Amino acid sequence: MLVYKFLRNNNLFCTGCGACVNKCPVNAIDYTEDRQREGSLIAEINEACCIQCGLCKTVCPILAGNKQDNLAVPECYAVWAQDDIRYKSSSGGAFTIIANYILDRGGKVCGAAYKNDFTVRHVMISSKNDLDILRRSKYVQSETGYIYRDIKAELEANIPILFVGTPCQVAGLKAYLEKDYDNLILVDFYCNYTPAPFLWKRYLEDNYTRSDIAQIDFRVKKQGWVCDIHEVTYTDGHTVEKRTYNDAFQQGYHSRLFMRTVCENCKFSGRVRQGDFTIGDFWGIDRFAPALDDNKGTSCLLINNPKAKRVLLEIKNQFKKCEEVDYSWTKYNRQEMVTAHPGRDRFYELLNTTSFNQAVDFALNDKYDVVIWGNWSERNYGSELTYYALYKWMESLGLYSLMVERPKEAVWGPNSKAVLFRNNPYAPFSLSTLYPNKMAMSDLNRKTDIFIVGSDQIWHSELYNSFGKVSFLDFISNTKKKIAYASSFGREHWTGGVAETQEVKTYLKDFDYVSVREKSAVKICREVFDRDAQCVLDPVFMCDKEYYIDLSNKSDMFFPENYIGAYILDIDKKKQQLLKCASAKLRLKLNIITDAFEKKEGEIDSEDIMADASVEDWLKNVINSEYFITDSFHGMCFAIIFEKPFIAIINSERGAIRFYDLLSELDLMNRAIDLKTAKDDDYQHLFDEQIDYTKVNDILAQKRMYSGSWLKTALKVPKHIKVTRYDILRELIQKNGLLLENEKNERLWDIKVHRDEINGHLVMISDLQEQAKARLWDIKVHRDELNGHLLMISNLQEQAKARLTDINVHRDEINGHLQMIRELEEQVNQQYKVFSELNRHIDEMDRLTKILNSNIDMLNKNWCIRLSRKISKIVKRMLTIGGEK
Repeated sequence: MLVYKFLRNNNLFCTGCGACVNKCPVNAIDYTEDRQREGSLIAEINEACCIQCGLCKTVCPILAGNKQDNLAVPECYAVWAQDDIRYKSSSGGAFTIIANYILDRGGKVCGAAYKNDFTVRHVMISSKNDLDILRRSKYVQSETGYIYRDIKAELEANIPILFVGTPCQVAGLKAYLEKDYDNLILVDFYCNYTPAPFLWKRYLEDNYTRSDIAQIDFRVKKQGWVCDIHEVTYTDGHTVEKRTYNDAFQQGYHSRLFMRTVCENCKFSGRVRQGDFTIGDFWGIDRFAPALDDNKGTSCLLINNPKAKRVLLEIKNQFKKCEEVDYSWTKYNRQEMVTAHPGRDRFYELLNTTSFNQAVDFALNDKYDVVIWGNWSERNYGSELTYYALYKWMESLGLYSLMVERPKEAVWGPNSKAVLFRNNPYAPFSLSTLYPNKMAMSDLNRKTDIFIVGSDQIWHSELYNSFGKVSFLDFISNTKKKIAYASSFGREHWTGGVAETQEVKTYLKDFDYVSVREKSAVKICREVFDRDAQCVLDPVFMCDKEYYIDLSNKSDMFFPENYIGAYILDIDKKKQQLLKCASAKLRLKLNIITDAFEKKEGEIDSEDIMADASVEDWLKNVINSEYFITDSFHGMCFAIIFEKPFIAIINSERGAIRFYDLLSELDLMNRAIDLKTAKDDDYQHLFDEQIDYTKVNDILAQKRMYSGSWLKTALKVPKHIKVTRYDILRELIQKNGLLLENEKNERLWDIKVHRDEINGHLVMISDLQEQAKARLWDIKVHRDELNGHLLMISNLQEQAKARLTDINVHRDEINGHLQMIRELEEQVNQQYKVFSELNRHIDEMDRLTKILNSNIDMLNKNWCIRLSRKISKIVKRMLTIGGEK
């Protein structure tokens, strides 16, 4: 299994670190853009070259897990390099100091640098003169290529190496090397996230002529130490400064709009870091130690292990300032769990069809070209299809639409989706969340400059009230363009009261363009509301019918080969009789769909009912039919669109004028039948009579051209802003109302929180009660055990008393022995004194003996001398006597 597919199947994300690319023994893995995941650079395996060795899976740091020996709470320093270095650096210059340490020892430094086309790739340098290409942030994912192989070769040759990269890249290199090297220093940095290379390329293409750009530098310090800045230097020498207020890339980056899913779920940015050192901007340092922020840049430097500590001791004096601070001060840097901007996915969708800058603006600010209000979620096939058609029409004009429904508080409330579609037919993010009330809907004013009220009977006086009184857009500021397209009163006459009439009259005057679906509605607008209006086609006629065909192809409902399709809203005996008559006359089976809002299948005496039909099924019923019968206005419209022979049963309860106006315009009045007055013979001829659709289509083509031209004009002509006192008052009321609403919501939220807390406590109490019951049983068991132990203790106490008596007897004996010992000890001491005195006398005798012996020796010596002298004299005398003789 390919490693990337394995990751995806396990809901894991390839970081594009390059470990597997470098490890593959046959170079079967390369980098590619994953457009399904925000264009990330990922590893892709060439299956034709793969030898299934499995090294890619064993080296992958995502699969291997994040095993770390680094400190969970490292030493943290706030550091400044010298001012000239800081000016050339993104923050405090920590990278340069560490890099110089390696270069001074004959080593090499590896980091991210721009290529000539402004893509970013890791390169290796060996000279301080080249440090500039590695300095400063590059807010884009860097490709590591085969740099890990080069690093390993240098390490094996005992060359000191410094590698600087994102945490995932450092993890990738460590996984590739499989062991630590004494001559390798790893530095990861606090990485917010890295946008994909294709995104950076798209930004450049949409905003510059790349051949005119000489250089791009992020985080220049002409304005001091700020995060949201980059400078573009052109080939003619002039420069342009980009900030969040004038640049879409800065706006999107710092709001995390570009954040890739893999970065959002980063497994390497936690508290236990990947590198020996971690460096980054020390954001928020001024809140803890203002003296450490001079607006020239302060680096955060983490010492993650003993190797880094040893290096720090050698380089510490190279910093202008290096102060150890509390690790908790790093809380304003990227932490492990962060979330992307909520508009992130929409942004990447928008990039497929619009410019980079507009995609940022729309996604970041939740903006749209057009907001369409209507009952698009109503459980009615016609309603859902007419708004789907209007949406697709806007899409064909290149406009992004937001579909908005009634407020939740409406008497006839909305659904959160188009419930009759099998699958959501709208693009992601095209459906607005439901607003709680009309006042809250004023939030829509910030989302667009153009509002369209759609078709169907949204101006019917009874529905106007039931739908929450929002269909005349009075909650929308008059600084916005208001357009009504093919709106309908549903009746030939306005039936509202006097006050309601004056209210609607006021609101209609605020519309910039008004069009209605029926000619009778033109008359109502003019005579009742003093407002000009144009008659246009229902949106279902303006949508390419291929969209309807595509939808019908998604139906999995069974249809006979030849049949009469029918869509009947209101069942009665006469309509059932007509259906049976048609089936007998045409010798075709019936396929009947009834009202989706009110289930009426049981009211039809037929087995040919299609229960629970979706919009896709409904369309298929029309498109595949040989003949179509309906009492629905939109059922009639789709029969015409797909050129079906049809009968339109006039439905007076739901508005007969809608049928008559359209059919008269298309010269099809003969297809209408009012069963209240008609006899069987009045419609028998319609089963055989053909419709001249060439003529009908010619009329429709003219009306489509007119309707399309009208709406395009309404959309394009600039808004003429005219603000009245009412507008100002309404805006103030809305603002105050929103404040009150927000306050109410906050209070409701507090109540909910407290209720949840109380419920939680009640659950805890219930649990404690159950635990108490269990504890009572335990207490009973332990009490019995304790009583047994007490009995044992009582027995032991009796035994102890007996033992104490024995002890007292033995104590008396011992005391007697001790007294004897003391007396003997006294005698011994006396004897010892005598013995000591004897020893003293003996020592004295020894001394005297030595003196005596010395005196004796002296006497003996003197005696010998005297004896010798006497003998000598005797000898001499004898010799003298002998001589004389």
